[in-house]
Amino acid sequence: ILSSVSSYQIVFGQAAPSYALSSSEQQTLTQWKQTAPNTALGTLLLQLLNDCDRKLALNSQDANSRYKRGYLYGVIGCTESAIADLTQTIEIAPSHSRAFTERGLCYMDQKQYTRALYDLNRAVQIHPQSGNALMARARLWLATGRPLLAINDLRYCQSSEVKFAAELPGELSANQYNALSYYLGASYEALDRPEQAINYYKECLKTA
Repeated sequence: ILSSVSSYQIVFGQAAPSYALSSSEQQTLTQWKQTAPNTALGTLLLQLLNDCDRKLALNSQDANSRYKRGYLYGVIGCTESAIADLTQTIEIAPSHSRAFTERGLCYMDQKQYTRALYDLNRAVQIHPQSGNALMARARLWLATGRPLLAINDLRYCQSSEVKFAAELPGELSANQYNALSYYLGASYEALDRPEQAINYYKECLKTA
């Protein structure tokens, strides 16, 4: 996968300089904006989205705001819009590991596994100690029927060298709610090793 970077960029790496939400995603966004103020966290995220919109209106090359808006779009469920913003983030900042990670997750949501694997490999290549990227790739290995590769990434995630990060206010990083134990359990279950799977699931349940 990593040896075909140039061909990938030709096929997948281009994005229009601006992007309009599709009618269905515009409806999803409108509905979210209507309900977001019902909670303190929703209000905070809506303020963050509006702040990103304002900053991008002033400077379309603001990679940080572009990334945050793409991440928020993904959370809201506007996957195509998320991919568009994350692609532009990568064009502005080609070594933006987190943008590759999030775009890979969006491609996973769409079951575009070849694209997802390219992005997650690239994210890990740029930042080998990124727990977010490694765990995302482990999830991809699981989704594509390769649990042994998932276990390799997940075990490395348990190393003290690897760091996890929360991206949004109110989020917990994966190591704070034992996501690693859950996905290790799922990996061993996929390998038909129930005793090990159960042990990891029990570990996961210890988190409130």
